This record gives sequence, structure tokens and C-alpha cells, in this order.
Amino acid sequence: MMCKKVFYPVCLMIALGAASCHSTKQSAKQSSGVATIDDAQKVTDKKWQLIELHGTAFSASVNVPYFVLRGGSQRIEGSGGCNTFTGEYEASGIGRIKFSKIAATQKACLKMETEDELFKILGMVDNYTLSADGKTLSLNRARMAPLARFESVN
Repeated sequence: MMCKKVFYPVCLMIALGAASCHSTKQSAKQSSGVATIDDAQKVTDKKWQLIELHGTAFSASVNVPYFVLRGGSQRIEGSGGCNTFTGEYEASGIGRIKFSKIAATQKACLKMETEDELFKILGMVDNYTLSADGKTLSLNRARMAPLARFESVN
């Protein structure tokens, strides 16, 4: 619909108002230091390696827990450090995610506390955030502190 000469000032104000809202929204996203997730492609098909669990840094030289979210199939696969696992995930809305049908091998290993806690966290998570540089992924529940943080290794 084209603006007629009589309504041109009104159309111009509406257009300028819409443009300023969009640029303010973009500025807020950029200034927060945390990227909002408008699209699951930013986190899928990357290997995410555990770096923090319940606020405590995690470091291990071997058998580091990790996962990969497969974009095309909505599957998660990875390792808890001892056992490999697979399951499903559903990403909905901005930064919303739920994991389900997690199944793991049943090897017995020494020090399985981290793995057990990671599997418990996967059942609790309902959202995620990605750092502005796209290298750190946090798994969260509601507005609580991040339950686990992961770093992209590819």
C-alpha cells in the first residue's frame, strides 16, 4: 500500500519508528556480550567439550566429556568421559532446548561422578546461551546460574 501525499508524514513517522526499534534491539543484543540464539545452526554440528560443571572448572587430559548436536536429525551424541551416549533434543524458540531419550553404554569406570552429574544435568536443562564469540555454550535451567559450560573444539 502506497502512502498518498496527505498521509506521507504519518507513513514516514511509522517507518522511522520501526527502524529505530530494530536498531535499538540490535544494539542491546550486541552490547550485552551474550549472543542470543535466533537459529540453532550456531550450536549444531560442533563438538562441545566440558569446561565447567556447577561453577567449578573442569580439566582433564584424557576422556573429557563432550557432545555434538546433530542439526538435521535433532540427535545428541557424545561421551560422559567413560560411557558414550545418544539421545534426542528439541530446540524451540530463542535459546530453548530440551534433551530426551538419553541412553548410554554401561561401562564401569573409576570416578564416574562427573559423568553421572552431566547426565543428570541433561535431564534438567531447559535453555542455553552462547557467548558473543560463539565459542562457549552454557546449559541452564530457568534463570539459575549455568549448570554446565562447554567450549567449541572445532
